[in-house]
Amino acid sequence: WTRLLLVVALAAGLSFWPYARACGLGLYGFLGAECAVVIGGAWVAVYSWRRRAGRAHIASFVMLLVGIGMLGLEVLPRVGYAKTNPLQPAAWACVEGSTR
Repeated sequence: WTRLLLVVALAAGLSFWPYARACGLGLYGFLGAECAVVIGGAWVAVYSWRRRAGRAHIASFVMLLVGIGMLGLEVLPRVGYAKTNPLQPAAWACVEGSTR
């Protein structure tokens, strides 16, 4: 359960990310942290499966899906799949003089 709590804490902490994450290096750091949630969820799923911990296994898959959803919220607008604000489109790199 401790491993699962670490993944939950990381996912909850991403809501309070104190750095810029709209574009550039801040975005890449944020995406890396979101990937850590996905990897952590998978890690706990494997561990709980081997230990026959059913509830932890289900909760780990929930965290895995939460991490994938968080990644989707950041990636899909940047690849053109999700609808964005046409006045401020999501971008991977920061534009010179951007106020993001």
